[in-house]
Amino acid sequence: MQCSQLTRLILFEADTIRRVVYGSANFTYPALCSEAQNGNVEALVVLPPIGAKSFDLRRFVDPCSNAHRLSSDDELRTDTREPVSSADALRPICLREAIVESDRLTLHGKFPEDFPNSTAVTHLQLTDSSTQEFETTRDSQSTLSAKLPTRLLPILRQSSSLVCLKDLATGEELSNTLLITNLVDIETHESVRQERHIREAKESASQFFAVLNDLLRDGDNAALLTFLSFCDIPLVNAPGLAVFRQRPVWEGREGMRSLGERNLQICKTLHEATLRFFDRHFKKLQRHAKTRLLEGIPNFLHIFLSMGNLLRTQIERTILGLEAKSSRITVEEWADCKQFWDIYFRRFQMLMECLWDDYLKRIASKYKRGDIEQEFGPDLAAIHEICDEMIRFRDRIEQVRLTKRIVYGYFHSVVHPDNWKRLAADVEMRRRQVEFAVLARNEHSIPQASAV
Repeated sequence: MQCSQLTRLILFEADTIRRVVYGSANFTYPALCSEAQNGNVEALVVLPPIGAKSFDLRRFVDPCSNAHRLSSDDELRTDTREPVSSADALRPICLREAIVESDRLTLHGKFPEDFPNSTAVTHLQLTDSSTQEFETTRDSQSTLSAKLPTRLLPILRQSSSLVCLKDLATGEELSNTLLITNLVDIETHESVRQERHIREAKESASQFFAVLNDLLRDGDNAALLTFLSFCDIPLVNAPGLAVFRQRPVWEGREGMRSLGERNLQICKTLHEATLRFFDRHFKKLQRHAKTRLLEGIPNFLHIFLSMGNLLRTQIERTILGLEAKSSRITVEEWADCKQFWDIYFRRFQMLMECLWDDYLKRIASKYKRGDIEQEFGPDLAAIHEICDEMIRFRDRIEQVRLTKRIVYGYFHSVVHPDNWKRLAADVEMRRRQVEFAVLARNEHSIPQASAV
């Protein structure tokens, strides 16, 4: 295990009082005196004042008396990195991290395009010198995973274990060996990473997007399913903290693109969890719409944007899956996608109706526009962005239909030209009303909705 920072101790002396400070900060102005945006963010522990007679500094920092006292700057030397072993350098796989969450072991690293092959297995070395080997599944371009037997989970929670990839036929190691990371809460024994994801996603829309981006980038669909099932954004009527109200940025497309046509099956797997997330949070939007408190606007938008982004992610999966299909798209696959589009686009239409008709329209008659702009304004750009993407999806769907020479029609689905024209106009009308209520003007350019 390597530490990126050494713990540093600084002793401040004044008359007969000594104050001890230790942590990651160097004795420099950026580390100790500057604010975060102008310097470093450091962690320090400050001990209460200690009398000089009762505190022996040398014994405190060097209880074994084996330290070397520096007498000049010339004695400081930068340590050299240990060279990578020639054996590790020649192996085809480079593992970066191995994490246990729930009953799955996830391996992050650089993998060849044709990996895994039929003989590649995950090799687990336990502390009692016993070994276990498991089949490996390719989850994304940079992620592999293996399902762990229930009997091993208590062992992995209590002791350190090593993992590498091996060729089952020859026993040859295909990767470097890593120590498995298995962080669990000391009381609940639940995954700390999972709890952290849920905790962060509850803070703001930007944090929710960041967590979703990480899960999509990792390609860990089991973790994503758990996140959707257990993440429950609380209903809060309080001004949002400025530090959390950054613009939400969605970066999930590339992470999903690496999954290719498997996105179609993943969309099905996550469908019910997505709808359950939507339904329980839509009730919270309706409660905000009844109370209509100015202080509740940041929380309403946090929930609104999180729900909208999940719908967007699921639609994106269907399109990426169809684009990646190397074989003919069957009538069943096309019918499944149309069904998903009907559900997700109609749900987004419901969101926009709730945003304007039930919520902002009534708030605008109750509060001053300047106050509304102050609370609503930080998320207005994100609303424009998600509306634009939803409208553009129709052109991408039509492009897939033409490129893949899909002969099946849209029939009565929401993406039929006539139905789409009405839905797009409905979304745009409410978007412009929202913008005018917040800014007293319309300045966002509206993308043209295709009705081909």
